[in-house]
Amino acid sequence: MMLNKVGFIDKKSFFKEIALKTKNSTRRSKAKVTGKSKKKRVSGWQINSNFLLLRPLYSLIINTEPLEKKEITDKLKKCGNIKLVVISGVFIQNPDSRIDMLIVGDRLKKGVIESTLSVLESEVGKDISYAFFETPEFKYRLSVYDKFVRDILDYPHMKIIDKIGL
Repeated sequence: MMLNKVGFIDKKSFFKEIALKTKNSTRRSKAKVTGKSKKKRVSGWQINSNFLLLRPLYSLIINTEPLEKKEITDKLKKCGNIKLVVISGVFIQNPDSRIDMLIVGDRLKKGVIESTLSVLESEVGKDISYAFFETPEFKYRLSVYDKFVRDILDYPHMKIIDKIGL
């Protein structure tokens, strides 16, 4: 195996607990699992933590952007007249973010937004937390220093559409 030859993985022997089943007189009836178990030696593979390229490989996989900005904007075009899209959280590798996406616009279509975001969730592989506002409501919340809006804009984020001039 090539991964073994370069030192990325090592063969490992370990014990696995296996539940014991009762013996039945007929083959057709299902065996019942008893509360007892026994340990069996099995072999498997384990990542070598001393592998020289492990850290760069990890950062390559983890620190890449899940989606390009253009892909996100193209998918959101059908959702209404979009004025502002702010991404954070899963899109910029910031797990402490309050939200992953903020959408602001006019004549927003809730159903289309939800279906678009479910497609994005499947591409990213994680649940996306989001909020969307009509433009007047967002501007009002911004003017009164709404905590939710301030938390999004005061912490790490990225604007991928900004027609409001934020």
